Amino acid sequence: MNALGYTLLQLNELEEAKTYYEKGRSILPVSEYTFQGMIEYYMYTNDIVNAENELTNYVIKFPKDNFAHYLLASIYAQTGRNVLCCESLEKAFKAGFKDLDSILTDDNFKKVIQMKEFKILKNQYFSK
Repeated sequence: MNALGYTLLQLNELEEAKTYYEKGRSILPVSEYTFQGMIEYYMYTNDIVNAENELTNYVIKFPKDNFAHYLLASIYAQTGRNVLCCESLEKAFKAGFKDLDSILTDDNFKKVIQMKEFKILKNQYFSK
């Protein structure tokens, strides 16, 4: 279902894409794959509120997914919740997220990378 949803997203058939993502969710309501589909849909359509809700629930059930923690940090940065952003980045780093360049070059993180908390995390996880 997610593959069909993604294909429809790429074709800009947003409502039909959502239908397939939701069908997948109805079949497997608590699987990584169906959570990821809904997250993908909400991120693609810039529905930050629903993306955050999905990601928050997802990282509770699948806390080792470092990229999900990074995406949640990105949402926090976009919405000016920089302390929560740093907390999510720390979880991402602890879970193995290694793409520091994505953070340093993403305009959403511009204020965050100036924070003392971020600099401590950067030194802790990337200075070795």
